[in-house]
Amino acid sequence: TGEMVRRGQPLFSIYSPELVTTQREYLLALKTRDKVGTSSFKTIRNGGNSLLDATRQRLEYWDIPQSAIEHLEKTGEVKKAITLNAPADGMVLHKNAVEGEYIKSGTSAYQIADLSSVWVQASVYDYEVPWIQEGQSAEMELSYQPGKTYQGTVDYVYPSLDQEYRTVQV
Repeated sequence: TGEMVRRGQPLFSIYSPELVTTQREYLLALKTRDKVGTSSFKTIRNGGNSLLDATRQRLEYWDIPQSAIEHLEKTGEVKKAITLNAPADGMVLHKNAVEGEYIKSGTSAYQIADLSSVWVQASVYDYEVPWIQEGQSAEMELSYQPGKTYQGTVDYVYPSLDQEYRTVQV
């Protein structure tokens, strides 16, 4: 938690009997499609393609990377554990994937935040409000990063119950 990850970076390996079974079903559907692909009956050919598409979709629901599916097709080798990669650049906010732990179906293994764009709320004094408008450029410097400035645009100026200042969202 708190670490930056890059898209495609390996996050963890997972073992699941259902995943092993789905890989085997995919290989079986691949063989079936190849055998019935030359059938003179269109419904039989379509059935082979539909079965393959359905099992491929099940692998994709597991977030199995395209490269792993292609490797399965080429080698016919069912992997006991599959390595899952980060879907995007960002910071790990929450991590349920811990070595040796069991993860239930439907549980999010990682929560990754894309920090390429963030909202900042700033308070300004009432007398400064006339100089702030939506769409105006804004600049911010953080006390713990002196000298580094961030650029943004004012999205919204919130009215405030407190007459001393207003909230600006950048």
